[in-house]
Amino acid sequence: MRMSIGTFGRVALSALFIGLSRLLPAAAAEYTGGADDGWNAAVSCTNTLLGGSRVVMASTSTTFWRGVATAIPTISITDDSTPGITAANDLRITIPSGLNMTWETNDTTAALGGTGAGNVSGTVSYEDDGRTLLLDVIGNFGAGDTLTIGGLSFSNVVKSSSGRLTLDFDDDGIIDSEDTALLTIDSYGMVGGADDGWNAAVSCTNTLLGGFQVTMASLATTYWRGAGSTVIPTITVTIDSANGITAASDLRIRIPVGLYMTWDTNDVAALLGGTAAAKALASVSYEDGGRTLVIDVVTDFAAGDTLTISGLSFANILKSGTGRLTLDFDHDGIVDIVDSATLTIASNGMFGGADDGCSVATTLKEKSLKLPGVVLTIR
Repeated sequence: MRMSIGTFGRVALSALFIGLSRLLPAAAAEYTGGADDGWNAAVSCTNTLLGGSRVVMASTSTTFWRGVATAIPTISITDDSTPGITAANDLRITIPSGLNMTWETNDTTAALGGTGAGNVSGTVSYEDDGRTLLLDVIGNFGAGDTLTIGGLSFSNVVKSSSGRLTLDFDDDGIIDSEDTALLTIDSYGMVGGADDGWNAAVSCTNTLLGGFQVTMASLATTYWRGAGSTVIPTITVTIDSANGITAASDLRIRIPVGLYMTWDTNDVAALLGGTAAAKALASVSYEDGGRTLVIDVVTDFAAGDTLTISGLSFANILKSGTGRLTLDFDHDGIVDIVDSATLTIASNGMFGGADDGCSVATTLKEKSLKLPGVVLTIR
């Protein structure tokens, strides 16, 4: 049987569909947010996120340097007009797993401020192997109360990464608020230039050496592979207006892994000069199989002091390579300064050309030429 739906029937069906659409719930739309997404912050927090309380945590976007323990930026926590922070629960601020550092657990007292400071104990503790800071709340926050947290540090800053601190204020193990600021761990092993956006004074004062700007400079030099013990260029260590080289630590000047030579460990005395010459012993020693020179500092350096080091040699020059000497002046095993000059090991068994940097006279005077089965005598 075939049925024909006339105009009246089509109108009736349309009316039926419209009625059903008003009765059935609309499909959920996937919004990415914005002014017209149908939500506002108060409704979102009340209905879904924080159980009726909107708590905001904010600090300052900061870059930390790998290997350097550094003070935290001030963290600010603001409670909602419907307070959510109470004495029944504590505040837990966690470093996310992707941000490779911990809280400095030797810091046991925080500097607290804001209208909510009296409701929190200044004595802090840590959980999760130092990844979570625990603040003991001893009184209920009022509407709009604020809390600022400072006087603490990050430690074990081991690997480049970035992330945001998180806050759990109701002790349920669930993130209630995420820091507005991004924290970044960077490496300072990059050789910069005039246009890299940094200057030495700001970099060292704010991030690198705890306020101490120490420079090490020698002279770019080329050594020949297979040569015997070869004299080092004079190395100059200079400290700025803030002293960082003390008798509590020695100077360690290392040959990097990619530079295939060692210090000549038969050299047991250096020639020292500069204003700090009397503050270090000329008798030297070596570590790491001869790759690290140790200079014993016996008196604290003063602001602006310089130390020149010479009279030593490199040995075991085995393979072509390049690199820069590094300085560790606080004995923490971390590179503090990279030499301004590049040292190069070159092969002297290569036949050069017009642009090899050697002159015929120098080559014939200093080198012997060997060909298979041929003895070449130059008179």
